[in-house]
Amino acid sequence: MPDHVHFLWLGWSESSDQKRAIALFREAWNLELLRGGREWQRQAYDEVLREAQRDRGAFGTVANYIFENPVRAGLVEDWRSYFFLGALVPGYPKMDPRDENFWERFWRIYGRLADGPTDDASE
Repeated sequence: MPDHVHFLWLGWSESSDQKRAIALFREAWNLELLRGGREWQRQAYDEVLREAQRDRGAFGTVANYIFENPVRAGLVEDWRSYFFLGALVPGYPKMDPRDENFWERFWRIYGRLADGPTDDASE
């Protein structure tokens, strides 16, 4: 979006602290924004998903809502053509929500990462 960004974060474990993570992220990113003469919007909106929103279907629904924002804003006709769109999964730099098998691959990786680190990053 031209005037704001959307992030959807998913912790790897029960002890993941999303509010602390976003606070640290904002602090670090704000330094970069200030260097470029910009800053965070004054009334940011952060929300931690409830337990019922953390299953695969509900999480995908939230992600798809975010993906559709450029369409609702009239910037593109199909969210897949919006340039500023992506996914970041630690250790898997080539993840792209536009890929047909993105969700299958995402949940497979998430399952492995949530179960704990392994030596196999051959995804």
